[in-house]
Amino acid sequence: MTGKSPQASRLWRPAFRLWPWLGVWLLVSAVVWNGVFDILVTRGVKEYLYRQADHELGRGPRVTMHEIMDQTVRDAAVTASLWALLVGGAGAVTVLRLSRPRSPAGH
Repeated sequence: MTGKSPQASRLWRPAFRLWPWLGVWLLVSAVVWNGVFDILVTRGVKEYLYRQADHELGRGPRVTMHEIMDQTVRDAAVTASLWALLVGGAGAVTVLRLSRPRSPAGH
């Protein structure tokens, strides 16, 4: 005997079935984070290039990549984290809600 009660086994069995699905949503969250971060950093690079071109044409002040990208990377990390948390949280809630035992119809 392992010392575990049959009732404890019945409680843990459904939890072990959830881990793969929660892992899928964790992976989806990581993909969302990387995608959003990449898009926003790319926008920051374009912003720098536009401002630099304006400066070279005499239509704007001189800017450095450091000035633009520091704030861009910070904002991109925060925004990507919020989106990943939203997507991962929604997925986790969905998995947990769908894994609940169903009550008999009509009750």
